Amino acid sequence: MVILALILTYSHESFRFSNDRTHSQTQDLTAPAALDNAEEGLNATGLPFGPEYETSIKLGIQNFELDRNIFKRADVVTITVHDAICAGERILPKLQAGNLQASKYKTVKDLNDNGWVDDQIDEEDENDYHVSDIDSVLKELKIPVKEGRYFREARQMQNFLNEDNVHTKATNGFYTSEFNTKKGTIFALGTKSPKYIVETDENDPADTPAKVKARIPKVSRWSDVVWIHWADVCQKTGKDPSSLDYIFRYHVVTPNTQFGMEQITNVNTPREKLQLDWPGKEYFLDTKEGLALLGTPHLTGIVWMLHDHHDLIKKTIGSIRIFTKGSSYFILVYLK
Repeated sequence: MVILALILTYSHESFRFSNDRTHSQTQDLTAPAALDNAEEGLNATGLPFGPEYETSIKLGIQNFELDRNIFKRADVVTITVHDAICAGERILPKLQAGNLQASKYKTVKDLNDNGWVDDQIDEEDENDYHVSDIDSVLKELKIPVKEGRYFREARQMQNFLNEDNVHTKATNGFYTSEFNTKKGTIFALGTKSPKYIVETDENDPADTPAKVKARIPKVSRWSDVVWIHWADVCQKTGKDPSSLDYIFRYHVVTPNTQFGMEQITNVNTPREKLQLDWPGKEYFLDTKEGLALLGTPHLTGIVWMLHDHHDLIKKTIGSIRIFTKGSSYFILVYLK
């Protein structure tokens, strides 16, 4: 079993950086690049820090208790890069060995008991249906574009008992994924969590943690639902769940995550669409850029998956690569 402790080696007064890794097509992109010892000052990177950013922190991230969803999924940008870095700093210890947990929810029965209905293709499907637009990327990563592909969608369509054992109306949340068992990969294709749905209910928004808790099932998070699907596909195909090597966040549209990606790579033109063709840029968790990505909504879910199911997955985050194709944003997480 591989348990790696990630150690935060900087303070707010003095930062030690590795270079951001922008690789050429001739390099091996199937594994995280080796860490180097380069130092790069914050100002040299052009990251948007300074009075205008320090005074515009909206969420006071350093002053509130860590929650599973550090930032609410929002339809507009509600964070600064400073917020995201602080969030990444606070969630990083969840990947350290002493904080890891064993799986509480492991089977499709756990989904069904919480009102989730499965749409699944349990036979290999050789049709190009969801990820064919990045075939060239998959080939470079040695991920088969035809073999070992399985599709799952979970929809929270049935009433359920909440954590207080009260009968509760279905939320209609959903998570859509594709899995590749030949080269352990999860593609997160579509997400609308029960929490997001009840918080944004136009008629009766759940505007406090207690109200949210009362209206969502015990199994409600992307990190649990998608993990159960991955483990189930592995069980049915004779694979070990710890064979997982890559997690793609596919066609990222959440403004807070897009904003974080834009600001660490294109900081002089806020909210200009990012243009970063494959292989894009790779960041490690000993950099501010890596922490900023870790603190965005799409990465916190991956952290919780690795934290809550470590007895089965036995891996942690090696690095994070971001890239675009056309107007679409992608995140690739390498596990190690």
